[in-house]
Amino acid sequence: MNASAWTHRLRERVVDLSIQAILIVFAVLLALGAEEWWDERELLATATEVRLAVEAEVEGNLAQLQDAEAGLTAGIAAVDRMVGLLRQAQRDGAGLEALLESQVDLDLPYPRISTAAWRVAQTSRAAPYLEYGWLIERATLYDTFERYAMVWDWIVEDAANVAGVGEDDVADALPKVRRLQGHLVVLGRLHTALQDRITEHLDSAAPALAEIAADEGRVHDLTLRDGRTLVYAEYGDPAGAPVVELHGGGANHRSGAVYHRDALAAGVRVISVSRPGVGGSSGHEGFTVAGYHDDFVQLLDALKLPRVVAMGNSNGGMFALALAHALPERIAGAMPLNPATPVFDDDEAWALTPIYHPLAESGVAAWVEETRSSSASLATAGDQELAAFRASDPFGQFPEDTETEVVRAYFAATEFESEAFVREVAFVLDRSGWGFDVFDIAPRVEFFTGVTEVGTPYNRVWAEKLPNAGLHVTTGGHMAQTAPGTRRGLMACVLALHAGEACAAGVDAPPPGKTARQD
Repeated sequence: MNASAWTHRLRERVVDLSIQAILIVFAVLLALGAEEWWDERELLATATEVRLAVEAEVEGNLAQLQDAEAGLTAGIAAVDRMVGLLRQAQRDGAGLEALLESQVDLDLPYPRISTAAWRVAQTSRAAPYLEYGWLIERATLYDTFERYAMVWDWIVEDAANVAGVGEDDVADALPKVRRLQGHLVVLGRLHTALQDRITEHLDSAAPALAEIAADEGRVHDLTLRDGRTLVYAEYGDPAGAPVVELHGGGANHRSGAVYHRDALAAGVRVISVSRPGVGGSSGHEGFTVAGYHDDFVQLLDALKLPRVVAMGNSNGGMFALALAHALPERIAGAMPLNPATPVFDDDEAWALTPIYHPLAESGVAAWVEETRSSSASLATAGDQELAAFRASDPFGQFPEDTETEVVRAYFAATEFESEAFVREVAFVLDRSGWGFDVFDIAPRVEFFTGVTEVGTPYNRVWAEKLPNAGLHVTTGGHMAQTAPGTRRGLMACVLALHAGEACAAGVDAPPPGKTARQD
């Protein structure tokens, strides 16, 4: 019987875990309390990070419980066997020989349940900015953690007593083992109930994307050298691999909320930036595609980020490539997602995207007005209205499996009424081109293009013409990046580019037989 050895290892684990928890709490408290001059916005941002840390800790505790499930079941069965052997010995009037010879293995698992992040949440200066209802729910959950730990304390004591039963007679040994058996039954029930409760709390804790996008604690201002304001928001993992998300024409920094959950799961930090004239960022009379890198470098320097991935949808893809061209030392890779097409930088682009021809001839005003009128109500549309829009969309922009709340979050981030939207469309159709060599891009470029996206035929050609590029054809059209599988693939691609690697092929590939639209 190995109960003594198990008890010794368990006590070592408890001591080790306690020391680690104390050190973590102490270090984080020092970090959180170091600056007494934090303003309210910084405290709101810190509250968001503290909440994410608690949720991550709860998820980690759930994983510990799940990993211990099989071992705990085996341990309970082992103790039941011990009780059975002792009862048989008592009936037979025998000694403990059968129990000692059985070599029952009492190697119970000990889940490493952490409470460090929760202790920080309770003592942080940002605690008053945490939602009251969330605090109450988490307090009850962590109270259950404490009761679970208390039962384990009983079991540690019981196991120590059981370790010495070889020196007892059956009458003395049986109550000790039965006490351990009773506490293990309690623990087993609590173990299952705690897993269910964590799952319930995690489900209830997941805020809607609309709530995430509207969270002002994620939004920050940066004053640029010329006095203008640049507005950006942060989503995903605050300590993750950084990617700057560049919104499409007519959108703003809240478009990054679409990637929040996938980025959080993957360990990616999404920094979504509003270009001049939208989202609260100051207008800029001399703003150009090729010149945007000056604002961008100031943002990276302010955030102390030496290198980032640049990722953008539609017009954002155009800017991602412009940044990769201008800043090869700061861009770990570019990810244009269904990017605008450089129709006046390459004759082949003009030939392969005839949808631009009438726009170039008649100008952008009529198209802009049509887009404004057709999309004005979508930001606040209900599920049925959004479903009707998707069903009637001739270009199949959103993939079929894109969640309704993701579609809603996208439209909530649009500013089609802004003058900046007109400017963005004009950038694409500028007959002088985009202002930089669209084939002179040193960092790795990973194109993501939807199977029904009108620019896909040229994106294939573009990827071949670039010196270091990959192409991923996905489901959907111009908003193909919103599909769940594609979002996960994008986050994996960010990590790959930071590691200096090409992104994996076959991200959310379209079903066999489907081809990109040519019209």
